[in-house]
Amino acid sequence: MRPDASVDRPDDARRSPPLVWLICAVVFTETTLLTLVTPLIPRYVADFGMSHAEAGLFVALYAAGSIAGSVPAGMLVARLGARTTVLISLVLVAAGSVGMGYGRQVALLDATRFVQGIAGTLAWAGAFSWLVEVAPAQRRARTLSMGLAAGSLGGVLGPVVGGLAELTSLRMVFSAMAALFGVLALGVARQRASGRSHPQRLRDLLSAVRRPEVAIPGWLVAAAGIAFGTVAVTGPLKLADLGASGAVVSATFLCAAFAEVVVTRLAGSASDRHGHGAPIRIGLLLAAALAVLLAPPAAVFPMALVIVALTAAVSIFLVPGFALISAGAQQVGLQQGLAFGLTNILWAAGNLLGALAGGSLGAVAAGAAVTGLLLASLALVRRRRPAGPEG
Repeated sequence: MRPDASVDRPDDARRSPPLVWLICAVVFTETTLLTLVTPLIPRYVADFGMSHAEAGLFVALYAAGSIAGSVPAGMLVARLGARTTVLISLVLVAAGSVGMGYGRQVALLDATRFVQGIAGTLAWAGAFSWLVEVAPAQRRARTLSMGLAAGSLGGVLGPVVGGLAELTSLRMVFSAMAALFGVLALGVARQRASGRSHPQRLRDLLSAVRRPEVAIPGWLVAAAGIAFGTVAVTGPLKLADLGASGAVVSATFLCAAFAEVVVTRLAGSASDRHGHGAPIRIGLLLAAALAVLLAPPAAVFPMALVIVALTAAVSIFLVPGFALISAGAQQVGLQQGLAFGLTNILWAAGNLLGALAGGSLGAVAAGAAVTGLLLASLALVRRRRPAGPEG
């Protein structure tokens, strides 16, 4: 089957929505597990005697597993199909949830976290490939935006679930998560098998990355990752310097996450209706202007508004970037699983680079660096328009 072939045709749309919601539920719950451990770090440090370095390694192992599993995940989608890949990921994260709840050794927790990262990238590569299969071409960006919005909501809920685990029982909450993944696995197993493609090799991916149809939207995804990573570090530090309490910082990023969800859905619909070019240019320009405002001294409330608005602006160009990677992969003959495996690598690497820059450069230099990056991206898009509706 061709990598761009759809299991459901546009005239079969009446059967698509329930499946789309099931796929989004997978993304939602997987991302919940990603951020669930954030409020649990102090408890793990106290219970297992972790040093700060060991705690940092524990958190970072998820990203390491995600990067390590990205290309294999794409190849697995091509060989087994998106549905089977998602099913494998659900089994792995269910087992990982049990390990997180019942593990009593640091080495076991670290190994579990790494496996969860691999399972997470399997889930994202499989889920987004599956969304492309079931979505009519004229609604691809909107459908992908549903998956991205589900991930954002999961990221918001994760710390809440982690807080519940801290107040009640780790074993109870992680067991409940494992059961939820099991229910989702049963739902996925009941679906029709998704399409398979002829397996591709790593050199096919490397060849596709050099093509502008994939390289330019890939750059947009990496740029969005850098911007988000920078804000995630610079924003809380800037608010704290201005005298904001921890509750205010949390409320700011909660509002930013909800703004990201809303704008992601709007950007997807706008891209399908009016073409990808305008949302990309508007998002890059707005984000570049707002990144400058991270630097000057300000009161807490204006700075919180800048953080929320900047997060929303980055989401405007991220959604069409995702859709264009899918369309570009289709044009150059790259399978969708590998295309979304590539997005995982680009996003994770960009996010890591942005976090490092935000922590080492300070607000002024980091804001200027993000602005320069986004303006350069805008110039690149204007000079070499990526493939897609209306450029």
